[in-house]
Amino acid sequence: MRRLIPVAAAGGIVLFLLCGSAVADVPHPLTLTQAVTLALKGNGELRSMKEEKGIIQAQHLTAMALPNPLLELEGSSGATFGSGEDYGVSVGISQEFVTAGKRAKRRAVNDRSLEAYLWRLVDRERLLTEEVTVAYHELQFCEKRRKLAETALDLSNQLFAVATQRFTAGDIPELELNLAQVEVVRSEGGILAAEQELLPARTRLAELLGAEGQVKVEGEQMREELLSPSLPLSGLLEGLPQRRPDLLALAAERERGHAEEESAKVERIPNVTASLFYRHDEMSFQIDRQQGLKRDDTLGLRFSIPLPLLDQNQGRIGEAKARTSRSNRELESAMAVTRREVTTAHGRLQGSIKLLTLYSRQILPQLEENLRLTREAYQLGEVGILSVIQEQRKFLELRDGQLTELKNGFIAQARLKAAAGISTDVGAYGHTPRADSRPPLPITTGGAL
Repeated sequence: MRRLIPVAAAGGIVLFLLCGSAVADVPHPLTLTQAVTLALKGNGELRSMKEEKGIIQAQHLTAMALPNPLLELEGSSGATFGSGEDYGVSVGISQEFVTAGKRAKRRAVNDRSLEAYLWRLVDRERLLTEEVTVAYHELQFCEKRRKLAETALDLSNQLFAVATQRFTAGDIPELELNLAQVEVVRSEGGILAAEQELLPARTRLAELLGAEGQVKVEGEQMREELLSPSLPLSGLLEGLPQRRPDLLALAAERERGHAEEESAKVERIPNVTASLFYRHDEMSFQIDRQQGLKRDDTLGLRFSIPLPLLDQNQGRIGEAKARTSRSNRELESAMAVTRREVTTAHGRLQGSIKLLTLYSRQILPQLEENLRLTREAYQLGEVGILSVIQEQRKFLELRDGQLTELKNGFIAQARLKAAAGISTDVGAYGHTPRADSRPPLPITTGGAL
């Protein structure tokens, strides 16, 4: 049942969606889909990560920039040595030309960097979706636990009412009435304890959403029938490297290492600098006591090429090779860890489904029947109040165990989806961000999967 919150409380719960300047109210109660959508728009850490794209784009501009031309001005005079009439001026412009396709190699490195960043961004969305889903189910569990505490109070009040009638009729001693009253007080304390668990759960979900204040969720969504059996483990593991964005990011990092190595190799080839210059000189001379002035104008073209004799870019080539090797090791390790994550989450979900089936089909129906019969027997004076209290506590304890396992099942299902890279109705993972139009990167690790 949907719950309305006071208008005063609703006014303080605001979500700032900084993708634009608009501010939207958080709907109450939130569905899981709405919660994930709001988190992907308003989560501060995710918004901060999106700003990194500007850094990579700026690095691209730097890599693709052409060298600036060089303007050279020169002047000379013979005044210092007593030849004041001798002078010369020159003006020239030089331009360095990038050779051997260096700019294309630099662009390839930047494209792989951008691709790796985009996959890391998608992976952060995957993890955020998992975190929000887990926090959402934690809050649902707290809400259901509070309702269970209210049910416990209702049972205790009913027991106290029966005990009061029987005490008034003189059927039971005052001790039994006091025991019934203690159960009422104990159940009221259980409600307070359940309400104390709600605050941190609501605060945690609000933090993930980037919302101010607290949020409420739909408790009815947490039902056992929504825990569907997962795909076979073999089906989840098949194609895993192409679904997990963190693996794709590591594959892009490996490709970036290869691109850096190629770029470092062509950087050994020197660039050519061409200079165009003009020079004007005036020099005085004396022949047979006759003085004259000689004027020379020169227009020339000069080429200069560094000789790669001492530095052949060995350091950068070695660094690129080491980075590629490290990326390969990281990818192999990550794929093994991912496989274990999927296997573990799959086993936990299957275990929760089996245990919940046992609760719903055998344990709780029998306990409900035992509690009903014991309460009727107490009302007829056939058993004492301690038997009713014992059955009532046993029923509530196992009902709480069922709720805990239901929460564990939903969390295991969320973690299995995240571990297997299964896209949800909301979220970007499942899309394929590309820095260019290349086909997806192949992931080969010698049969790790």
